[in-house]
Amino acid sequence: LDFMMNHIAETTAGKGEESSEVGASEFAINIYVAVRRYSAEPDFLSYLLLILGKLPDPVVRGNKGLCAELLRIFTTHFETADGTRNITKQK
Repeated sequence: LDFMMNHIAETTAGKGEESSEVGASEFAINIYVAVRRYSAEPDFLSYLLLILGKLPDPVVRGNKGLCAELLRIFTTHFETADGTRNITKQK
């Protein structure tokens, strides 16, 4: 959170020192609350873990690449006769 607070404060600099710090704090709090609220979703859970400093950024990028590769493999392996790209549990 400290990293995010510092960079938010840098981007809002010049709008009044006190108001930019308050705005940065409110923005960071809103981001944290929103990410925590939707943390049941895998992407938001990874964002929450990143914010809390429990997950390094390269791991997230690697997992997104892995998900894309798995989806590509599944869609080519389980192609249907009707041309849909949905992967059902029955397959």
